[in-house]
Amino acid sequence: MKRLFTFLFVLFVSFCAFAEMRYIEIESLSNAAVVKLKKLEDLEFLIGKNNVSVAFFQSSSGDLLINANGTYFAFPLNGYWTIDDYKKGTAAGFKNGSDFSDAEFHCIDSSELYYFFKSNSFLSVSDCTDAKKNGFPSSRQYYSAKEKGFSKFSDYDEYLKYNRLGYKTKDDWKKAEKKGFAYASSFYDAQSKGFDTNSDYQKAKSYNLQDESSFKKFSEIEDSIERIVSAKATDKRQAFVFHFLARLPKGESALSVLSKSLKNLYDSTPTDVKNALSMYVNNTDSSRNRDRYYGYNSYGSLDSLFEQDSLRRFFASVETSELGTYSSQTEIFKRNGSKVNFPAVKKKTVETTEAKDNGRQAADASDAK
Repeated sequence: MKRLFTFLFVLFVSFCAFAEMRYIEIESLSNAAVVKLKKLEDLEFLIGKNNVSVAFFQSSSGDLLINANGTYFAFPLNGYWTIDDYKKGTAAGFKNGSDFSDAEFHCIDSSELYYFFKSNSFLSVSDCTDAKKNGFPSSRQYYSAKEKGFSKFSDYDEYLKYNRLGYKTKDDWKKAEKKGFAYASSFYDAQSKGFDTNSDYQKAKSYNLQDESSFKKFSEIEDSIERIVSAKATDKRQAFVFHFLARLPKGESALSVLSKSLKNLYDSTPTDVKNALSMYVNNTDSSRNRDRYYGYNSYGSLDSLFEQDSLRRFFASVETSELGTYSSQTEIFKRNGSKVNFPAVKKKTVETTEAKDNGRQAADASDAK
């Protein structure tokens, strides 16, 4: 027990001596043997064992030296001025004593925060702390975000993404993504024309339809023609005639009168819808038929399908009992007035160029994260 007390007393005295260490700066140590130490623990052991109370800081080398029984022992402090600072700074992750001292000057305890502060251009440590806490990778982004009213980098980063794409608000961006739009220009143009989804908008563009109202009229006729083609096993041109015959009122019509009635019914269709129907029925597109866009192509105008000769060929090849009866002898068509509604046809999904771009864009955003 006595030995333990003696050991603890010596340890306490040694600690007090170490705690009251005086540091003296010197230029250099001449004509003296110096033992270089690799571990700070060894230096501390020698200080405690020999009750060393004076240490010499050699500014030329940055070494700390002590004299123990006539021999000088040196340890590189890497820019630190005291052993306490060396241990504290090294444990905190500072690269050298100079950085540690500078951090203390700015009242910064964390080496991570200090190096973040030094690698940027913050106006104050408080700004740096706020930026670090809220995930900003740089002072430039932090101040840019503050100018735009963002306090968190996640919100600002999201803003940059939709802003680069041309969206005015985050809500617009999310809505556009949900509706399948890849570009803000398409989204806003579609909104101005009444389109709800990108698929409808792109399809309307492919047929040069000006707005949602025209697209809706075209889609209704297209859907009817698709149903007729499937149910009657006929082509689109014959199904086109069948569609308009089905919209005639009940009654009898001579072929000449029937021709005029069908033309008048078709003429009531908006011009852009008629042009779109011409491309659809005749399997053409605007890029290949720009010069002949207005209702004409290699098949000619759809109006020609309502000519008397065309109607004769139609009745000779298409069974029309659902609509009424036609007599080739009298050339009279008796419309029975019944409504025809053939089963719907499942349409193939065609991926547009914009939809493909939207997928690539989502992949790029995922890779960027």
